[in-house]
Amino acid sequence: MDEDDIRDIPQIQELLEDAEMFGQLKEQLPVLRPMLEQLGVDVEGLEAMLEEEGISELIEETRTLAAVPDRFNELFAERGWVFYESFDYEVAQEAIELAESGDIEAAEMTLVSFYDPKRIENRLLVLGQIDEFRPRIDLAEKALVDYEAGRYHACVPVVLSLIDGFVQDVYVSVHGEALDFSSREATFEAWDSMAAHPTGLEKLRGTFLKGRKKTRTEEISVPYRHGIIHGMDLGYDTKLVAAKTWATLFAVREWAIKAKENELEPPEDEEERTIADVVEQEQRIQRIRQRGEEWEPRGLVVGDDIPETGVSEDYPQGTPERAFVEFLMLWKQRNYGGMANELITRDGTTENPGKIRDQFTNLDLKSFRLVDITDSSLVFTDITVELELEHSTGPVTKTKKVRVGARQEDGESAILEEEDGMWTITNHIQFLAPE
Repeated sequence: MDEDDIRDIPQIQELLEDAEMFGQLKEQLPVLRPMLEQLGVDVEGLEAMLEEEGISELIEETRTLAAVPDRFNELFAERGWVFYESFDYEVAQEAIELAESGDIEAAEMTLVSFYDPKRIENRLLVLGQIDEFRPRIDLAEKALVDYEAGRYHACVPVVLSLIDGFVQDVYVSVHGEALDFSSREATFEAWDSMAAHPTGLEKLRGTFLKGRKKTRTEEISVPYRHGIIHGMDLGYDTKLVAAKTWATLFAVREWAIKAKENELEPPEDEEERTIADVVEQEQRIQRIRQRGEEWEPRGLVVGDDIPETGVSEDYPQGTPERAFVEFLMLWKQRNYGGMANELITRDGTTENPGKIRDQFTNLDLKSFRLVDITDSSLVFTDITVELELEHSTGPVTKTKKVRVGARQEDGESAILEEEDGMWTITNHIQFLAPE
């Protein structure tokens, strides 16, 4: 990749440029006012927003955040941690501050604490949306049971093997080559990626794959892959080593998505963002914020305001409950293609019908009963439903909470009264997960 630092990748540069552009916009607003007014921009509202947000503070905060991934990798990559897109910036900043103060052990314990069993479980549910990882979910969940119970000697080798197998399947799918995480010929760099930056997974892999030809019984702090798998590093039974293997698995997910979406290399043409683009985006954010301040939950009572069960036509058009019941009707009909079309992912695509078939085919929906509907925000509603299902072993009753969100065609959240979009289930992977 061309970028020397993670802060140079497009997604971070875009944040920095937007912040700088707001500063320029504030300075140039008196000159731009006539043009913006002709374009229909609420100039007074924009002016107030620029004052309220504190542009200088915004620019400084953005610069601080932009520096976190690079500093994190400088301090921790050789210790077995790398920054990735879905990692928590506040946790990373806390660890960096501790390390820079000289307390590297406390810094690492902060990172270990971040990987609690519940967070790992949630990340595994997200990982399960990738075809190549789905067959590995069962084994990953067993490794999580061992992790929670403190059986790190059992957890660590399993997670290391899951990383190898996951990478190999993605490599075969994308490149037609059977290369795993330990293959010297494999590369883990991708355009516009934090984890797949040269200072990320590539450097981490070099640390993990150090030669370990001598039997060691002393405690280690890095999951040396060869030493552990081949029985040469015997002192790996620690939560620190186990947490690093989970962290690596989740960082690999970022590379896998880039590889599968053919985004390892930069696109040929990139559109340059203008002040007008930034203004439009900020105005939308302001509209969402204003609508959010005005918004109130509907306070629906199931059984009084809407029926507990029925067909989709029994529920008001354009509501999250109607969209959910439509999905249930398609499930009863075993119409997996229709179900897939009702699900918009974050990247703006509809779900794969084969993936839906794999998830739902073992259970026939016989009936349902809505238990509770809670509007949690302007764009999300949580629905609790009791499902009567038929399994090969007999009837099953499950009570599940489903999150229904409003999304545009590109996967972004939508204000449906103002923008085109639809209600879609955002947690369908967890929908049939065990309790």
